[in-house]
Amino acid sequence: MVTIMLPDDPALALALLQRKQTEIIRDLVGASGREAVTKKIIERTCAAHGVTVQAVKSGRMAHHLVMARANICWSLRQEQLPFAEIGASLGMTKVFALRGVRRWQDFLDNKGRRPSPKEG
Repeated sequence: MVTIMLPDDPALALALLQRKQTEIIRDLVGASGREAVTKKIIERTCAAHGVTVQAVKSGRMAHHLVMARANICWSLRQEQLPFAEIGASLGMTKVFALRGVRRWQDFLDNKGRRPSPKEG
């Protein structure tokens, strides 16, 4: 059993766990299984957010689904997937994938807090 020490900040801890998860999946599947890695990242991120893959791919704009999608886009981008491929994996365009990556990065930069309207 491997023990991982996590930071106290929940957003940073989640980012660290996702990075570790991606490394483990890559080791299990191998570099040639890009579609399998994509599928696993989508499934595990949906499970972490408490949503279904079907709901994430539905295009509904409920906040919890938007954030789950953003997290998926960010995680897939960490795997060096092009925005067009990220969008296609979620039934979206590359523009929505780009926005998702930016949204999740803003979430991490703000340590899990939504920026106030005055901030930007």
